Amino acid sequence: MPVHPVPVRQPSIERSRQLRWERVMALRESKDVLVVDDDSGIRHLLCVALIRQALSVDVAVDGSDALDRLKEKNYTVLVLDLMMPRVDGFGVLAALNDGGIAKENEPVVLVMTAFDARHDLPIMAETVHAIVRKPFDLPEMVDLVAGCVRTKRNHASPSAD
Repeated sequence: MPVHPVPVRQPSIERSRQLRWERVMALRESKDVLVVDDDSGIRHLLCVALIRQALSVDVAVDGSDALDRLKEKNYTVLVLDLMMPRVDGFGVLAALNDGGIAKENEPVVLVMTAFDARHDLPIMAETVHAIVRKPFDLPEMVDLVAGCVRTKRNHASPSAD
């Protein structure tokens, strides 16, 4: 009887498959964007525009709702209004700064505000990556959010061996 060699998998191929599986599982537990605004029109507008860019989106009606959602899921980008009832955007930023979320799961934060300049706002440390003045240009906002998602995905993806 002839002996057929048994194919042996290379460890790097097996490791690559494991990494792909881990990324797929992580995507099931995360979303691309959390839009937080008490204005239902802005929430709806951003949600529809971002979904058209093939991004997964959740919405929160205020800071309290946002903090609950941030405890449940990982988000790549947090689009946050500052002036809201119950817990405002400053309260959400304070919770992020206090370490309520693991550093590796911390979202990119984009703040929406009617304030003119960053120096007019209380100190927001390194938490805020960009401030978008209201009213904003929708295509520019969508490009900014989509770019942040792509950048963070690429940065988080381990290189194959």
